[in-house]
Amino acid sequence: MQMSKGKVSVTHWARALDSGMDVVLKHSTLENSRCFVEAGLLARVSGCPGVVKLVDTISLPDCFVLVTERVGMHCVELRDYIDDNMGEDGNVGLREDVARLLFAQIVAVVQRCAEKSVVHCDLSYKNVVVDTLTSQVALCDFGAAMHSHSGYFLEYHGSAQWAPPEWFVTKRYTADGITAWQLGVLLHNLICGAEPYWYPEEFARGRALEIDSDVVMSSACRELLFSCMAVKEEERLSLAEIARHPWLSGVADA
Repeated sequence: MQMSKGKVSVTHWARALDSGMDVVLKHSTLENSRCFVEAGLLARVSGCPGVVKLVDTISLPDCFVLVTERVGMHCVELRDYIDDNMGEDGNVGLREDVARLLFAQIVAVVQRCAEKSVVHCDLSYKNVVVDTLTSQVALCDFGAAMHSHSGYFLEYHGSAQWAPPEWFVTKRYTADGITAWQLGVLLHNLICGAEPYWYPEEFARGRALEIDSDVVMSSACRELLFSCMAVKEEERLSLAEIARHPWLSGVADA
């Protein structure tokens, strides 16, 4: 069954005949050199808790196939989870305690990847899945991922909607800069139930983050959100600082 189709790849669900395991097949054209990068980086982090596991890679004459585990039948994309659970207790997004639990897990998974020198670079709600029974999260689709380093990245392969402001201005970004920005966008979706902007270029023109008056959140949550989504890259928190933030204190990353 076909799941999705991109410019250079097509994704299907399948079942392995030998093991009966449900898997996801991502077929990429051989012209897409990113598929080999994705396979290498995913292999590096595949053993990390909270990362969708790499099962196999297959090289065919006309394409390259990435085989990953298919998450459980009760798993949904984060966007769908937000849509199904927003509005409880009068909140426009998720309840803050629910948002904190999910966000803490996402940060922990991203940290594990960073320890393996992998930066995801496309932390969108489409690439985070949530088990609706256990509230466990898993990070998938490393098609935009890069080998992490301390300098500037001059390539961006994620969706424009999730690019940090500096990419639109200077065409470069850092690992911590893009990670903090995209985590901030995720947090905004969790708490506010919507995107923080219509067009990401708005922030590149210097617009500061604004929160609707009907959104209720604690001062600690607000401070973390604004610190992640600071327009100036150098004013954002590092990944380590996000993980140590008081709003996440005491939350088990599961």
